[in-house]
Amino acid sequence: TLSQNAQFHALIADVTEYINANGHSYTQEQMKELIKYKFLGTEDLVAWDGSVIKDQVRSTAKLKKGEMSDLITEVMDWALGIGVKVRNPYTGEYMNLRRSQNA
Repeated sequence: TLSQNAQFHALIADVTEYINANGHSYTQEQMKELIKYKFLGTEDLVAWDGSVIKDQVRSTAKLKKGEMSDLITEVMDWALGIGVKVRNPYTGEYMNLRRSQNA
């Protein structure tokens, strides 16, 4: 959802800021790819002609609401574990899903 996408990008921004403050120089887009690689892994992309591009980082675009919620939770837990101060809005689709799962 748009809300989940916004939450994910805010989380990526927080991680990027933290990592860069600790001696690195990543753009948010680079960090997003690294995070997706770490938590979603890769898949082979099959072209219309049957050719295969191996080991492409999985996209978040095809994730269902629950899968995206799980991804955000995993990344947030990891980020908190390494010392990132993450934004955690109490409104929006992500928090609504988290509340319903904990009810």
